[in-house]
Amino acid sequence: MTSTRSPEGCAMPYSAAHERLTHQIAAEAFPDEPRTAATFVAMIRQESGFDLDVIQGRRDSPAGARGIAQLMPVHWAAVDPLDPPAALRYAAGYLRRLIERYQERLGTPAAALRAAVVAYNWGPGNVDRAIARLGAAWEEAPELPEETRRYLTAVLAEPDAAQSEPVALTARVTAAYGLRLRAAPSDDATVLAVAPPGSPVTLPRAAWYPVRWQGQAGWMWGEFLSFAPGAPERAQVVLALLRHLLAWMEGADREALAELDRQVHRLLAAEPPP
Repeated sequence: MTSTRSPEGCAMPYSAAHERLTHQIAAEAFPDEPRTAATFVAMIRQESGFDLDVIQGRRDSPAGARGIAQLMPVHWAAVDPLDPPAALRYAAGYLRRLIERYQERLGTPAAALRAAVVAYNWGPGNVDRAIARLGAAWEEAPELPEETRRYLTAVLAEPDAAQSEPVALTARVTAAYGLRLRAAPSDDATVLAVAPPGSPVTLPRAAWYPVRWQGQAGWMWGEFLSFAPGAPERAQVVLALLRHLLAWMEGADREALAELDRQVHRLLAAEPPP
């Protein structure tokens, strides 16, 4: 696919709605792979720049690629490149297939992702031939176009696409007797394990979050929400310390105070003192 971008210095009709749509479809396509999802968004940014003239087909690439994902109708006649949701879902699936293809040949997820990004722009046949000739050093192939090298650099330059570790929130289990880890969001789902009180758990960053505001339930775009991961457990620790103080003032027995100590240290995810 050959990207179509507005000339440098020229104003373009940027579409924030289509960028949000791209984030949403990336999260759906790569729910457990934040780095791949971010890379996909970065690729689409390079392909079309979320420019409405490109998205709506008023300007195509010199090679004939069209739409938000710059698909070539001659090669992908089954998908309408000017239907953004369909084109994005197809492009995400194509990226997935490319990653799987190069994972087998190059062996590591990072190498496979780099090859998949290049193949999306330069074509998998060209990447295959470079790998067949040069192996892991395929990027040194002299025929690799400078335009594609710049494309790869620009895609991986975005912070979320370049990072090697998933971005996640941290929370802690506050249930007094632990919390069940289930295979699905249902009380009837299989119990996989039971996390003890105070256990840290991670929550992947999502594109959209289910929220409640002033009694009304709905969804909000995660990019514009901030999170305080430590707040719930800090509140629990404060409450436990207050109970501890009240118990001491009222002359509670040593066993009751010892139990309160254990609760506080569990909430802090630390070992209780001897």
